[in-house]
Amino acid sequence: MLVRRALPGGHDGRVHDGRVHDGRVHDGPVHDGPVHDDPVTDSPDDVAAVLAAEDRRYRAMVDGDLAALEELLAAGLCYTHSSGVRDTRDEYLAKLRAGYYVYRRAEHPVERVEVSGDAAVVVGRMSADVDVDGVPKRIDSLALAVWTRADGSWQLLAYGPTPPPG
Repeated sequence: MLVRRALPGGHDGRVHDGRVHDGRVHDGPVHDGPVHDDPVTDSPDDVAAVLAAEDRRYRAMVDGDLAALEELLAAGLCYTHSSGVRDTRDEYLAKLRAGYYVYRRAEHPVERVEVSGDAAVVVGRMSADVDVDGVPKRIDSLALAVWTRADGSWQLLAYGPTPPPG
């Protein structure tokens, strides 16, 4: 299951297997009110493109779609896991290929997107059920994703989770 909260600026709020309102899954409609009043961006199209890439990445993680991830992950990727382990693009893809990480569910409510030129930052949360080396884990982290645009496509350059306060 993959869920993401809608953002301001007319984003369609695509949601997979559920609806999100105030960060919780619901059966009702997607909340389309403002989450962040003033996203800094080159254009609303840039924000929409980054959100589409973010959606595609999470969907590919849950679906085990390595071909999609290969397109979405930048060559210089630094992927930090909630455990603190860091992987390069090749290391992360190899672990996914080997079944070391198997994502069963992922939710990624987005609080805001900041775009500056060919760089974008997505601020939000990641909640997931994932098997790590065969051991089921439940992850709930604040998340920061850094995207870069190359040849017109957005690719993930860095991902960093941190435990929520409290």
